[in-house]
Amino acid sequence: MTGRDNIRDVGRSACNKGDYDDIIDMPHHVSPDRPHMSIHDRAAQFAPFAALTGHDEAVRRTQGLVEDMVENEIEKEDIL
Repeated sequence: MTGRDNIRDVGRSACNKGDYDDIIDMPHHVSPDRPHMSIHDRAAQFAPFAALTGHDEAVRRTQGLVEDMVENEIEKEDIL
């Protein structure tokens, strides 16, 4: 028994042993009509279900504060 055979047997029980043996080694389907979806677009499908409501706004505010701090540090260095 090879390592691949062991992987196939994971999760099988007596009632479903071999249910997918006819398709397990088939190549992954790639649509000839639709382009591959980017990871960004795939993740965007779940955006309406985001658990962190308001997170984007908080990140933008923090980004503004950090940018202000960096500008202040640059001005201090210019003075010195």
